[in-house]
This record gives sequence, C-alpha cells and structure tokens, in this order.
Amino acid sequence: MHNYVVDAATLKQALDDVFDQVLVYHGFTDYMRDYEVIVYATADPRSGIAPAYLRYLFHYWSRRTAGQRSRLPLDGSRWMTA
Repeated sequence: MHNYVVDAATLKQALDDVFDQVLVYHGFTDYMRDYEVIVYATADPRSGIAPAYLRYLFHYWSRRTAGQRSRLPLDGSRWMTA
C-alpha cells in the first residue's frame, strides 16, 4: 500500500485516466474516516495492458450534509484561510 499526498492537478489526471471505466465501489470506509473509490480499469486486449482494480483512498475526509458550510472552494484548488 502506498500513501501519496497529491495536488489537485495530479488528482484530476488520475481521475481522468479512469474516466469511462467501471466504478466498482465508492463510499466511506467502515470506520467512517476515509473515503474509498475502487475502479476496474480495462484496455483494448490488443494493447497487452492487463485489466486491473485501482483503489483510491482519500484519508481524513469528513462527511458533509446539505446545509453545512465548507471552507473549501468549489473548485477544490486550495483551502481558504480564516
């Protein structure tokens, strides 16, 4: 398991790479602290690239409900200062 800290551009690229693939699961982990996304990525069999399950785990994500206010800009680019 690898732990990476990524910026918004890197995250966008990773999600663009799995666009139009099979979303197997997404949701909060059992302990409700982290958010998990599992994708089954495939390619044309002629490419020689084997299908793979990719797991994205977003640590320390809090659950938000309608009506709560967030200090995170809508574009997700950075945290705003108080």
